[in-house]
Amino acid sequence: MNRKLLLSALTLLLSISLIAVSTMAWFTGSDEAGEALFTMGTVKVSGGEPSILYNKDPSKVNPGDCYVVSWNLKNIGTKRIQLRTKLDFAWLDGLDKDNIYIIPAPVTDNYPYDWVLYQEASDKPVYAYLRGFPDGLPSDEEVELRLIIYFDGEMTDDDYQSEDFALNISVQAVQASNNSPSSIWGSIWGLINDIDYSFDYKFWDEYWHDFDPMNIKCYAFYFNDDDPEDPVPDNKVIDFEFVYNPIGEGNDINKFKINKRMVGYSLILKFI
Repeated sequence: MNRKLLLSALTLLLSISLIAVSTMAWFTGSDEAGEALFTMGTVKVSGGEPSILYNKDPSKVNPGDCYVVSWNLKNIGTKRIQLRTKLDFAWLDGLDKDNIYIIPAPVTDNYPYDWVLYQEASDKPVYAYLRGFPDGLPSDEEVELRLIIYFDGEMTDDDYQSEDFALNISVQAVQASNNSPSSIWGSIWGLINDIDYSFDYKFWDEYWHDFDPMNIKCYAFYFNDDDPEDPVPDNKVIDFEFVYNPIGEGNDINKFKINKRMVGYSLILKFI
């Protein structure tokens, strides 16, 4: 019995000692450490409304006509970015679009933006990728995308009269750092940046496989001496023959000159 009392007393003393230790006051000090703040960069891009260059009227399209459509795209985020645009184009009534040819405007001194097309398969969309910015497009920088649209003269037959064709683009941006374009867009990014890459139109109508875009005047203008901003300057004279056949008279061939300015579509005929 005495032994049990002794053990109880020791237990009580030990408990009291632990309580005393646990409630003992200690001198301590503290201070706020400097905050390590990480702010995530933003990837944002703005796309403006399309414009038809050279004042061409898109409501009066003829077979064989071509148009240059322009968009201004701006990096409004904080990160350097790489860009691609998805092209969505079709005749609104579902007509066959094999008569349409689309190509980015070529690089010139006045238009330095290198866009190339890519399509993975016939049932996949067509993309236009921007090249020439290995470190990415800087923040607050703007680029222009020009696409040349050509309506083939032979394939655009009477079925297309009064029909509407629509071209829309959606812009996609990805951060340029940490190999992100290849991670998100895959091997396509390396492929289109190869110096020998060119779009082969293999999923388009066979007619376009070996087509020479120099046959399109809107494309060829970029390679002559004229400023692409004014493909046909004022007072440029083109000589050709005009057959004038008044009623009751035989064929009489007269030469005249045409003073043509693409901006405004004014035609001034001067018989000589």
